[in-house]
Amino acid sequence: MHAVAKPSIVILHGANGTAAIMQPLVDQLRACAEPVALNLLGHGGREVPARVTFELLAADVIAQMDAQHLKRAYLFGFSTGGTLALFLARHFPERFFGVTTLAAKFVFDKRTLAHWMYLTELHRLERTKRAEALAVDHHPQDWKEVTLAIRATFLELEKNPPLSETDLRAISMPALLFFSNEDQIVPAQESAALGRLLPNAKPVMFHGQCHPLAVVPIPAMAKAICNWIADIEKANAASL
Repeated sequence: MHAVAKPSIVILHGANGTAAIMQPLVDQLRACAEPVALNLLGHGGREVPARVTFELLAADVIAQMDAQHLKRAYLFGFSTGGTLALFLARHFPERFFGVTTLAAKFVFDKRTLAHWMYLTELHRLERTKRAEALAVDHHPQDWKEVTLAIRATFLELEKNPPLSETDLRAISMPALLFFSNEDQIVPAQESAALGRLLPNAKPVMFHGQCHPLAVVPIPAMAKAICNWIADIEKANAASL
């Protein structure tokens, strides 16, 4: 008998991250899927475009999937990558079986943007060890150029949020939404509200924070994702 092929799951990192940062999750998900971790546009050493928008990021993800002959997959996104994952689920539903996120934001008010401007402030980052890590992560590109491109993207979000509540309600595919009760980027009440907006969502809260990824209980999260995928695969098989 031939072994049943594992489904693929595309994995998206957050702002100023890389595919390599997602490796702990990739390793855990190999038990049930074929993980495909992508470097987003302008990240991980890729050329930094003059402008970065969610539309361009999404088109690039689809192009990378096409290049790897991935017609359809599951989708995971962390932080801003989670917002992008929801954007993809909304605008390219035919390419995904389901979407799962960790600390995905959809509220971009002045308080949020002020905090994000602080987090991406070059002079502050230069005084931390984070600057050294970013230099390695984005080599041979200049990490400052990457960060400035991200800041420009963030500044547009209050005026032009990537997803409206109407958009979120239109995401009908299965959604598994991870969040925590003490995250410093995405308040738990915002994540809970997101879970109420998506019609086929399963919110999962854990104690602690979601940023950085190193503080997340990755084995437990990966197990939940594997169970979720198995349930969808079973339901899809039963409907044939």
